[in-house]
Amino acid sequence: MTSRSLCQWLSLLLLSCSTVLGTQAQELSVNPIASPEPIEASPASVNGEEEDSTASLLDNLSRTLVKETSVAISPVIGLSYLLLTGDKSVEDLKPGIWVVIVLLGATLLKDVGGTFVPGILKKPLDALDFFQNQGLGAVCAALFVPDLYQSLYAILESMPSQADPNSPILAASAAGSGSNMLELLAMPLSIACFLAVWLLSNCINVLILMSPFSTVDICLKGVKVTALGAIAGLSAVDPLIGAGLSVLIILFAFYLSGKAFRLYWFGMIFAGDLILRRHKRFQPKGGSVRAFLDQEIQDVPSRTYGTLKATDSPNTYQFNYRPWLLFTQRTIDIRYDQPLKLGRGLIHLSIETTESDNDLDTQFHLAPRYNTHEEALAKQLNMTVVDVGIRRGLKYAVTWVKSAMRFNRKSSHVVV
Repeated sequence: MTSRSLCQWLSLLLLSCSTVLGTQAQELSVNPIASPEPIEASPASVNGEEEDSTASLLDNLSRTLVKETSVAISPVIGLSYLLLTGDKSVEDLKPGIWVVIVLLGATLLKDVGGTFVPGILKKPLDALDFFQNQGLGAVCAALFVPDLYQSLYAILESMPSQADPNSPILAASAAGSGSNMLELLAMPLSIACFLAVWLLSNCINVLILMSPFSTVDICLKGVKVTALGAIAGLSAVDPLIGAGLSVLIILFAFYLSGKAFRLYWFGMIFAGDLILRRHKRFQPKGGSVRAFLDQEIQDVPSRTYGTLKATDSPNTYQFNYRPWLLFTQRTIDIRYDQPLKLGRGLIHLSIETTESDNDLDTQFHLAPRYNTHEEALAKQLNMTVVDVGIRRGLKYAVTWVKSAMRFNRKSSHVVV
């Protein structure tokens, strides 16, 4: 199954779940809750109690979905808010509240103070912030995924079956679809919702790690804060409205899950190399280098991780990769219309082509472990070394953002 079809199935599943819950909410708004008789329970009072119970379950599901989405977007901000407001779902973490508050303070200090220090000094802090997001994300998953599963399962379990119990065909059909099907998939769906939003949130951290512009860092952080503020504001008006926005964010995260995973792994490699200073101990060998595609080539998407090596043919290279890092290894041969250059950048090395206006166009990104080994790599890959300068100004910041967000950009220098 391809990443696109997997995303489509997950999106359809989530849409089905939201449609079922929306139907329940609509039925509750159309049918008012009946008042119970003072002497004996009537059918109307029984229906009213059932509707009241379903409304309570729906409200609980909405609030849980809002919490899970919020902490997936920013674990440190989400956890800090829930701890400070005394939310029952984080009671077990109260002894460690000061740890979370200190992490929040350090993050805010880095984001505010980092705008006044050179980017080369701020990048190790961005790498630490990236890994802090991983640790708190695991804590949030352990806390909120079971809560979402229980809320989802409870409301689905309360829904009456539409199948005739005397008809084996209808009963078998109902067992494979509708609420029974969703009950079986409640836990995988709960995990997938958190992971999709968390991966998308991590992409913002990766872009901050790679960005050479402080203004871009602030804008990217602002995206997270705006999303959190919108969810919190709408939830204060009505939990169902906040849950609706959460569902839209989750669907968007499912749609971008393949791209988000590749960018997340890109950030994992870069952050690990920066923190561990692997270039001090690493020695290139074997004739191949580990690299990330910057542009789509032969239907292989950008940010794909693999190994690159030169072949005997001029300007021709072989790229080996595994889809989703797990599946069978694939190989493509790439022939360029010009010799490639090894670019020496601020944070890492890159492989470049030259445009008609003499500007450089990135084809591959190399991990920071290859820093200071330019000459050895250039000899292995039959390239020349050039310096990649950092340009300043709003115009070049916008250009960098456009380049970073164009996941489907195809290389114009590959000979088909």
